[in-house]
Amino acid sequence: DEVSGYTDVDGDGSLTGLLAYLDAEEDWGEGLQQAVPSEVDSVKLMTVHRAKGLEWDTVFLPALVDKVFPSEARSGIWPQRAEVLPAGIRGDADAIPQLREHTKAGLAAYREAVAAEHRLAEDRLAYVAATRAKRLLVASGHVWTPGNVRPRAESPFFAVLRELASVHGRHLDAATRDLETNPVPAEPARRSWPVELDPDVVAGRREASDLVDEASRLLGSAEPDGDAWAWGSATSTLEEAALVDEWDRTAAHLTDLLNRRRVREVVLPEGLSATAVMALRADPDKFAASLLRRMPRRPSGAARTGTRFHAWVQRRFELPSALEELTEEPQGDPSEVEELIEAFQRGRFAHLTPLGVEVAFVLPRGGHILRGRIDAVYDWRRDGLDYLVVDWKTSTRAADPLQLAVYRQAWAEARGVSPERVGAAFYHVLTDNLRIVDAPASLIDDALATAEDG
Repeated sequence: DEVSGYTDVDGDGSLTGLLAYLDAEEDWGEGLQQAVPSEVDSVKLMTVHRAKGLEWDTVFLPALVDKVFPSEARSGIWPQRAEVLPAGIRGDADAIPQLREHTKAGLAAYREAVAAEHRLAEDRLAYVAATRAKRLLVASGHVWTPGNVRPRAESPFFAVLRELASVHGRHLDAATRDLETNPVPAEPARRSWPVELDPDVVAGRREASDLVDEASRLLGSAEPDGDAWAWGSATSTLEEAALVDEWDRTAAHLTDLLNRRRVREVVLPEGLSATAVMALRADPDKFAASLLRRMPRRPSGAARTGTRFHAWVQRRFELPSALEELTEEPQGDPSEVEELIEAFQRGRFAHLTPLGVEVAFVLPRGGHILRGRIDAVYDWRRDGLDYLVVDWKTSTRAADPLQLAVYRQAWAEARGVSPERVGAAFYHVLTDNLRIVDAPASLIDDALATAEDG
């Protein structure tokens, strides 16, 4: 989707511009999260399901006509449609109608119950749609659709909104239901494809083809005469010369990329994030490939949820953090974020004030500069420790002690204390499970040595 919709600032999407855009996205973007409705002042076009939990000042709700919204149940009932999953073995069996008896009367009753359940679902969906608007809701319906011989009736949802709008003098009736025939053509307008080419264009292309043939003859002879070809082909215009230059630059760029991919020795950057060090140890070849050709990060709902939880923790303890500087809070599943917050408030860290949250650090190690942010640091004073660095785990993804090794060593060096006095732990928020792990500095050295050996 990104590639097909890409256009550079000059309105002509070039390959080099696209690759530069992807590089910029890797460094400064949000992982191509265009699928998530953003805060940008623009029109958002989406389904009602997609709009759940979101609000806008103005919302347009079209197609409020009978049998469109609310729609009719189209799947049928499972005793009469082999492709429909039997209701009794569905995961939500307790919440949906069930067939009581396999008789004509029983099937009729079941069909009515399924239709009623579908209508109830449509009612709930309509409530979601209408309540997305903070200030202005514009609802509309249509009378005619292609091929219809009778005008469509208004949706019961539209009837409710029409009555409310009429009270305030905001209902506009511009319907054409009084027409005797459908003004919308039953068949769409058709055009032949491909279109017949312009004779002058065809003649120009044939002339160019003849010039190519002539060039092949002259340059492929025993003694090629480049000057003869140049005179025979005339001279190019400035626009043509610019296009050829662009082709040359693109070819050179692609050739450079290909040569870089063929190089087996990859120089490890001087600066590395804690995440990069973990990726390096997990799969050195894949990490090296990512250095040769960087690609945007895959969008992650779990990562967005975790980021929102981290921001909440920072606000909870009113500690300064770079997260306060975010002008647009990352979108995440609101229910998942609320679940994490409630679990944290019940857990062991709810009333312990940390020394710092989202603590930024730089750590010189093995000729490299490691950087990152520590989720939280506590004054511990137990188990022979002075401090405890904690990494919040908000998902079920595997936890790597290497990450805590970097955090532990960075905090110890920043405070000028022995790493032995600094503990490291993963805290699984949902289960209130604090897992103190062994995170020696040797884990860092081994990861960096992997790069030097490879």
